[in-house]
Amino acid sequence: MTRYPCVIPGWDNTPRSGVRGVVLHGATPELFGCHVREAVAQVRSYPPERRIVFIKSWNEWAEGNYMEPDRRYGRGFLEAFHDAVVSKTGDEARSGTGSGGWRVSRNSA
Repeated sequence: MTRYPCVIPGWDNTPRSGVRGVVLHGATPELFGCHVREAVAQVRSYPPERRIVFIKSWNEWAEGNYMEPDRRYGRGFLEAFHDAVVSKTGDEARSGTGSGGWRVSRNSA
């Protein structure tokens, strides 16, 4: 069975779930970048067409789960994601590929 990791920039569903809610404290772009790097490492050995990491969520502001720029960190979460996925290290830097076989897609919908 192929497993695909999911990364989350933060979480607080207490506005919707009340006392049964869950809060993940201490989210920062740096910690999110570590989370993304770990997820990328989990799928690095997969064939290129299966190197998939899910992001939950792009802009779930009500639950503190978003990557869009804000006043506190600016573009920090977006930059941390980019740096974790499209980094030039080792052989990639020498070959000029710089993405480790990854392609960052943006949904324009």
